[in-house]
Amino acid sequence: MESTSILSLKPTYKVAYFLYMICYRLDLHQSGNSFTLPSYVTLTLIASFSRSKKFTVSHVFQELEERGYLEKKGRKIIIRDFARFKTDLANSLSEKITFIAM
Repeated sequence: MESTSILSLKPTYKVAYFLYMICYRLDLHQSGNSFTLPSYVTLTLIASFSRSKKFTVSHVFQELEERGYLEKKGRKIIIRDFARFKTDLANSLSEKITFIAM
């Protein structure tokens, strides 16, 4: 399998991967399978990390919300099922990059 940079992937994968990494790096997954992201984790921050436009991140968040991975309530971002999100992301990326499931 040829290694590909995460930044060369479609926006859906990039945004989802960086959202996962933020949750992991902040140890949010340690508090359970469902949790609210800190207020400083915004669409703008995720757009910056993923080198995507805020509009794109908003669109991807809508897709993730429709799939039941997260919920947006105003500015709050709630991860509804982190385990399923992680598993599905790893499966989706397994053919595209080496996914580091931490």
